[in-house]
Amino acid sequence: MLVLTCYLEPLLYYLETSMPAPQPTLLRQLLLGTAALMAGLHMTARAATFNVAPVRLEFAQQARTAAITLSNPSDQPLVIKLEVVAWTQQDGQDIYTPTTDLLVVPPIFTLAPRSTQVVRVALRRAVDPRKELSYRLYLQEVPGKSAGNGVSVQVLLRVGVPIFVQPAAAPVSSLSWQARLGSDGLLHLTAQNTGTTHVQVTHLGALGTGTVVLLDEDMSAYLLPGQTRSWSYKPRQALSPGAKFRLQAGTDAGDFSVDLTLDR
Repeated sequence: MLVLTCYLEPLLYYLETSMPAPQPTLLRQLLLGTAALMAGLHMTARAATFNVAPVRLEFAQQARTAAITLSNPSDQPLVIKLEVVAWTQQDGQDIYTPTTDLLVVPPIFTLAPRSTQVVRVALRRAVDPRKELSYRLYLQEVPGKSAGNGVSVQVLLRVGVPIFVQPAAAPVSSLSWQARLGSDGLLHLTAQNTGTTHVQVTHLGALGTGTVVLLDEDMSAYLLPGQTRSWSYKPRQALSPGAKFRLQAGTDAGDFSVDLTLDR
């Protein structure tokens, strides 16, 4: 008997874990590939699920503990393992490293059918005096035993929950933007987080002369304090160096617009 395990995060949680915008296509490809493989090998499948609330934790300046609730809407028990990692960024890439800054209780448990489990998260270190601290809590379904003969597929969930610890000083949210026109005609946008707390960009739009829509893109991208991130798009109308347009951005800190001039 062969057991193939597929780890699958729902799109809902990808939106909260800073995955790039094209991920839904990859997700569909994974599902289609799994279905094709099952059809070719006459597999049996076991797909379980669990719900998490909230999908992001934020420790206020005086808070030392927080809680997440997991629920199992299925008719089968699930074994869930938890792991906390420190989260930093470099050159637009997320970096995760082991940490003991946070204590998670319980670290592993069985979630009975149609039941819930409260997970406690406690901060074990002092807050940073000036800058927000960032972590991720991964909730991983552990593969269970496979019943029967033949080949079976287990579709398991792995959910990443962002955790933010506010600095001792009042947090400041601030993004600065630059726009550049590439030799290939692409519009290159760069955001720098000049504040002391994270910013999650959820939408980018751009209006040209006469309110022409140059760009209208949904996304989910985190910028940690002091970090820079860039995006490249083909505008819906040809642009030239020196052209002016209005950038409209949606973030978890609020929506705003800024007038930009294209550099070469």
